[in-house]
Amino acid sequence: MLAPRSLVVVGALLLAGCGGSSLGSGESCQQLMDTFSSAYTAALICTPGADNQCQQQAPGLTCNCDAPVQDATQLNAIAVELRAQGCVPKQAAECPCAASGPAACAPADGGGGVCQTTLPHN
Repeated sequence: MLAPRSLVVVGALLLAGCGGSSLGSGESCQQLMDTFSSAYTAALICTPGADNQCQQQAPGLTCNCDAPVQDATQLNAIAVELRAQGCVPKQAAECPCAASGPAACAPADGGGGVCQTTLPHN
């Protein structure tokens, strides 16, 4: 599950740069990043074996590395607010992304499933 974790790490790194100031929406960059992180975790939840799982992409906030999720609706809305408030760059930079294969819903510990990408076979 390399891609989803890397997106969370990138999000965590942004927390230092966002500061704690409150901007237009009334939520600080820190609050928005916390909301994004929680929404990202929820967006990874899927149903193993069901059709059309993990077909949407979570937005990359600082790099153009997206990650598969079940539903990116809330993540996209939070990303728009983060960019509007200047918490993250308005346009994601070209970054080296981890090589990955197709997305799938893998069984998770404790039941249910989680979206992840598979590494390509060489």
